[in-house]
Amino acid sequence: MTQEQTKAIEKAYEGYKDSRECSFEEFCERVRNFSIIPVENKNGIVGAIMIRKNEIHISVTEPFNMRKYIRTVFNPLFKNYLEVVTTVIESNIKGLQFVKRLGFEEVNRKDNIIYLRMDHGWSC
Repeated sequence: MTQEQTKAIEKAYEGYKDSRECSFEEFCERVRNFSIIPVENKNGIVGAIMIRKNEIHISVTEPFNMRKYIRTVFNPLFKNYLEVVTTVIESNIKGLQFVKRLGFEEVNRKDNIIYLRMDHGWSC
């Protein structure tokens, strides 16, 4: 893992730890099979986009411009999959609003987790 990816994971954990109880080591274990794309804004690395197959998670500590990442992230996913999926903790209202703005739609709720998907019809 590159130094930038390591910093991105650390920042992603900062954004994640308040919504779920787990240690940094447990978080690293959960994301070890994900591709990590560092997310940056004018202050440097502020989080990560984590991708495994057609599953995507975005965890950041500060606002950032998703437009910079959207084609780079979603176009390759839709070349290989008919849909992209993610999850959001029910209490993470901002996160839920964010993924819905991107085009994700809720498909299920279980144990305080909202499951969402975005169909291949997405375009940018």
